[in-house]
Amino acid sequence: MGAALAGLVASMLAIGVPFGNDTAAHLYLTHVFALHGFAWWDNYWYFGRVDFVGYSYLYYPLAALVGVKAPAVAGIAASGFVTARVIPYGSRGSGIALAASALMGVLILSGAYPFLLGMGIAALALLAFMSSRRVLYLLGAVAAGSSSPLALVGLGFAMLFISVRRWSAARRPRVREILRSAEALYLGSLAMVGLVFTLPIVVLQIRGTYPFYGSDLAMSLAFVVVLLFVATRLPGRDAVALRATAGLYGIMVVLVFVDPGALGGNIARVGEISPVIVAALWVRGDFRPAVARLAIALVLVLSLGWMSLSVVAPLGDPAAAYLAKPESWRPVIKALRPLADGKRVEYVDSLLHEGAWFLPEHGIAIARGWFRQDDFPVNRIFYQAALRPGAYRSWLCSNQIGAVVLPPAPYDYSSVEEAALVSSNPGFLSGPIRVGKFELFKVTGCAVQPAEVVRIAHGWIQVRISSPGTFRIPLSYSPFAKSSRGSLARASHGMTEVTVAAPGLVTIYR
Repeated sequence: MGAALAGLVASMLAIGVPFGNDTAAHLYLTHVFALHGFAWWDNYWYFGRVDFVGYSYLYYPLAALVGVKAPAVAGIAASGFVTARVIPYGSRGSGIALAASALMGVLILSGAYPFLLGMGIAALALLAFMSSRRVLYLLGAVAAGSSSPLALVGLGFAMLFISVRRWSAARRPRVREILRSAEALYLGSLAMVGLVFTLPIVVLQIRGTYPFYGSDLAMSLAFVVVLLFVATRLPGRDAVALRATAGLYGIMVVLVFVDPGALGGNIARVGEISPVIVAALWVRGDFRPAVARLAIALVLVLSLGWMSLSVVAPLGDPAAAYLAKPESWRPVIKALRPLADGKRVEYVDSLLHEGAWFLPEHGIAIARGWFRQDDFPVNRIFYQAALRPGAYRSWLCSNQIGAVVLPPAPYDYSSVEEAALVSSNPGFLSGPIRVGKFELFKVTGCAVQPAEVVRIAHGWIQVRISSPGTFRIPLSYSPFAKSSRGSLARASHGMTEVTVAAPGLVTIYR
């Protein structure tokens, strides 16, 4: 029943709402996979980026076969099935289990399709772990990690909770006994699976920072406090396990805030399933005192609010409906080709990032997507206190941006100030050219670059160099890149330097 309800809610929303927060990314990456398979490099997003590695290996082949939303719906249905199994039925449990399953279906609006698939697979692996089915558990862990590394992290926390609960059954378990237990073996094998998926990131030297804001930190730590409160109302073994798991999560949250790295704000993704976690613990605990019931009800409402932050899908918004239609983009793409003149285009990011799908799908390279790891440090100006005209002009010119596309509002939080600046008609933008509800601008007044990008393709970029020397080009560095002549090195901010002995065209391949 839980699987059917979760799958039904997810299916209805998937049909009725074309774009969620992350949908554009998965449409585009599925498109890349359909054309090039696991082509690991892509020049059409940011200034070149590694595709698939460290993100998802399993989801995109499935999406290419059955569509981008179907695997996520299947993952949600699996999560609903496990949710109904984990939340015990009874006078309180039946209704809560079904409500929690329905909530899982709403997550389809987040557009985080690989994560939703991975979450469902991880949930099934968790059932195998609880049933001591080692082969099924290991296969599930590998499949979950192949779909989404974040799902693998979530599986680890859930397994830790169950393991500590089992270990606490003994009055004073010795460390040696714990290390020899089946749970330790399962956790160790999960760590090995995680290491295997991490190695390609190290080998390819993928770097980046995902911002983790103070508000995210506050919500995450508040959730830890909530879990510690709930632990006071749970039976002994459940209380010990919850304190250990919540404590470890709290420590990780603080460490990631100090040094965000590529994980960064993703560690707060527990907010997406926080209502389900709270509901499951509510059923297991004793909340008979009126004060305790009021407190847990308030916590459940707050967790619903936290979950809603990841569900960015404005229903009934005419701008979102307009930007979701391919016919709205065809005249824009036609007008952009001569305007950009072979250079990158800056798309002032809309709330649901539709331009990150429709523009690169047609071979127009964009300067920004919204995988935040790739935004830092070269695009840091969009996340600072204020976006100054001089800094914006310098960014456009130094990165050889040919044109700027301003869609109708609403905008992504990183583009609100940019939209206002572009709309003010600064002197370094010529236009606007109005195409439907879009405004297009040509970047003007930039000095001629000694190493000028003249053409960008999926797996290579061509540069015209005016004299011998070493020059920075707006292309992310890769240790595996090859040049038709000269040599390549890492420049500041992770960009590429090319050194040549004579002027002429240079092609850099990935």
